[in-house]
Amino acid sequence: MGRYTLQRLLAMIPVLVVVAIVTFSLIHITPGDPVSLMAGDLATPEQKEAIRKDMGLDRPIYQQLVIYFADLLRGDLGESIFNKFKVTTLISQRLEPTLFIAVFSQLVSIIIAIPLGILAAWKANTWIDRVVMVIAVLGLAIPSFWLGANLIWVFAVKLHWFPAFGYIPISEGVVPWIKSITLPSISVGFISAALIARMTRASMLEAFQLVLRSNPNMAIGLFILVLAVMLAAFAPFIATDAPKELFTEPRLQAPSREAYFGTDSVGRDVFSTDDIRQPVVAGIGASVTILTLIGGVVIGITAGYYKLADNVVMRFMDGLMAFPSFLLAIALVALLGASFQNVVLALSVVETPRVVRIVRGSVLSLRERQYVEGALAVGARPLRILATHIFPNLVAPLTVQATYVFALAILVEAGLSFLGAGCRRMFRAGGI
Repeated sequence: MGRYTLQRLLAMIPVLVVVAIVTFSLIHITPGDPVSLMAGDLATPEQKEAIRKDMGLDRPIYQQLVIYFADLLRGDLGESIFNKFKVTTLISQRLEPTLFIAVFSQLVSIIIAIPLGILAAWKANTWIDRVVMVIAVLGLAIPSFWLGANLIWVFAVKLHWFPAFGYIPISEGVVPWIKSITLPSISVGFISAALIARMTRASMLEAFQLVLRSNPNMAIGLFILVLAVMLAAFAPFIATDAPKELFTEPRLQAPSREAYFGTDSVGRDVFSTDDIRQPVVAGIGASVTILTLIGGVVIGITAGYYKLADNVVMRFMDGLMAFPSFLLAIALVALLGASFQNVVLALSVVETPRVVRIVRGSVLSLRERQYVEGALAVGARPLRILATHIFPNLVAPLTVQATYVFALAILVEAGLSFLGAGCRRMFRAGGI
């Protein structure tokens, strides 16, 4: 156990190197000039040049990278350009609540997800299974910031059970400390709980030797999927009104025969504007899912089956996963430009590491099975083993992960569109 812990700690070193290089690269290649931001609009070119020289930004990129790593090794992260405090000081002030929320959010995910996943598998095809899966779908569809805001409104503003903001250190009391991190932990951990519950159910169904073809819920799911595809395909004909038309009179109206979902703040028919976006929304979700699964399967199988590639590949994947998904997506779109293809590419890069980890973990387990060892004993080639013995066993977890990637791609793209960095082919996507 101690040796394994030491190995994992040592593995963090290349991950931190990858994170540092990616961070340094994103800062330099994304649009914007920190010197102009620091100097202000009234600064002269001479003053800006003096600031740039003082910060070492006039040097070549490779020299800046060397200085950057040298400062990191000394523990010097520089000063914040906003409040002039040391970055290490700012991080230390927020490190304690961040770590506790991260740990408690994972505990919330595990405590909620695993029992619900096992219960759903045990009571498969019953109303209990359906309720659990509805909760899981809601967890994938609800943004964490929206859930957090509603938790604050209900449990802090209305019921006064928890504080609405702020962090109370554990030194000031265990109960106040737990109350201060409960709502953030639930809002962060609920999304992970939804995915873990779905994957637990899929794994337990396999363990219970249940055949998916005997599941009548598949017919309902297929019907809903076909209905969504039809709505997207025939959106221009189904829309009840021109989605670009603005009206002053019928603003914020309730649903009616003329406007099925009512009208928005500028008088547009909500049903028409949402339906006309569906081809773009479905295209983004499907494209990101396909690219993510292809990349995740290829990279994950390579890392899981070939030990020499494992450490290199997974350290790079860990480095990408160290960045928040939304923040990394914004940086990539800002670098590549806002378009359908670039948004799909950026979201695929963001989601691929998660699929890689799931595939790698499954392959590590599968390659030790007796039928794989038997295939090796009779001289089967690695590609044949991967295609006939390992990949078919990846279908169940990949199916669950595909639903998660599809939903998350739509949510993240909707957030990007709200910020003006998403797909510009048709208004904003995802109804936001």
